[in-house]
Amino acid sequence: LAGALDGEVARSLQADLVKRLDDADDGVRLRACALIAAFSRCAPPAELKGAPCQWSVDALLVHADDPDPTIAAAAAAAAEQWVAVDPSYVLRAARDNRAKHRAPDMCDRLAALARAAGGSSDSA
Repeated sequence: LAGALDGEVARSLQADLVKRLDDADDGVRLRACALIAAFSRCAPPAELKGAPCQWSVDALLVHADDPDPTIAAAAAAAAEQWVAVDPSYVLRAARDNRAKHRAPDMCDRLAALARAAGGSSDSA
């Protein structure tokens, strides 16, 4: 499905996917993480850079700090997929969330991936 969605369709689906991260059913939350990860590859990166990427990464980082380690791992893995869209934003978000997380090492791994992909914390 890489690049299968145009930006308008992708953005319309994104809101529904991100909302599912707050579902009461952990199974739904896990599937939402997987779908948000896949979603990052379904539209051209240029269509997802900016607000769509920021919204997804920010929501995933909240859930990457979930008390349930399975949910936290799924959200962290999904956030990693967004490095390909905007490594600089992911780097900044990981750095900004590090002090808030139960497991700051997850943020460190995400930041390292973003740096390796060319992310710079100096970018706007």
